[in-house]
Amino acid sequence: MNIYPFIDSQAIRDHLQKLDYGFCAAEMAYLIWQSRGKTLEEKLRAWQELMETTADEEVFADRRKGIKVSLHQVLRKYVNTQKNLMEAFQDGKNCVYFYRYEEDSFYYDCEEGSKGASWRSERCFRDYKSCCEALGHEVERCRETGRESGLRDLWIERYDLDGASACDVAYMDAGIRITRLNCRAVTEEDDVEIDFEDICQEMCMDIPTPFCRGDLVYHCGHGDKKPFVLDYINTWNREKRLENGFSKKEAEEGERERNWCFQNGDPSGMWTYGYEMRDGFGVWYEDLGYEEYFNLEYYREPLEGKEQVLKLIREYLKGKCCLELLLNGYTFFLLDGKDGQLRERYYRSYREEDRKRLGLICPDEKKGEV
Repeated sequence: MNIYPFIDSQAIRDHLQKLDYGFCAAEMAYLIWQSRGKTLEEKLRAWQELMETTADEEVFADRRKGIKVSLHQVLRKYVNTQKNLMEAFQDGKNCVYFYRYEEDSFYYDCEEGSKGASWRSERCFRDYKSCCEALGHEVERCRETGRESGLRDLWIERYDLDGASACDVAYMDAGIRITRLNCRAVTEEDDVEIDFEDICQEMCMDIPTPFCRGDLVYHCGHGDKKPFVLDYINTWNREKRLENGFSKKEAEEGERERNWCFQNGDPSGMWTYGYEMRDGFGVWYEDLGYEEYFNLEYYREPLEGKEQVLKLIREYLKGKCCLELLLNGYTFFLLDGKDGQLRERYYRSYREEDRKRLGLICPDEKKGEV
């Protein structure tokens, strides 16, 4: 089967196709599950095709106890359950629906630390189709006012009228199609002891990527496309870390952490680490939101303002600039290049290639781009 449409990153898709990489069934099942760009119906069809066209494999159901189960058996149960839940969610019997959506704080004055604004429909809907149409009108309104890229989450809530306090939730894409369900079991058969999602959450997949230390990247699927400089991906083994400039000690420590994550089913074994610029803070280095590497994409847009610091961090990690230039460039970009004395001194002190990294022109000329 063609698994590439379920890999959200164009860069990783191209790289794997060049390698003619051979996927096992467990890798394909996981990639379908983690894809952010596909609807639930598309995933269900893909899993069905996977079961029909690949040999079965055993996967861990409980790593601590060493229990393995049939991938096809667990997946078949999961597909049937998801179909039942989706049908029950949409049936509109003895229930009401509300829609919700969230927008990034970029578009609204929100409290400090808030990610954005959350909106809920002012009225309830007695059928699923009407609620979807109303949510679609809201998305269209956001599109017309230039706010579509700030939409982070869309979902529909279903409340039973029998007094049950819990609600079922269907997460939607911008086309108002279901991408994921969070629902109560419809039948006893749907309330499974071994769930495919639980298995996926303890999987660690080491799939080749084209990325190296110092690459300027972002996580595709995020509205803001925030760039950061990659330091490493936790799947990298000792050899890969040494190739990317880590010391022998760092490479060995990194491999021990990687191996522990893979042996214990800890998804942090797939996290990405790097440097980004954060408002009100400066350069931030960490796991960058607990993001896995499958949606990494090269960032090719021009950097502006303080984010130009990322260019120097990239050059430093790749061994193309010294620590002095990195630190002075950081100061220069934080000042937005407005300090005339610094501009003149840096222009006269650094070579042409380093001046270009700082965006410097002759101090006698007007400020411009190089």
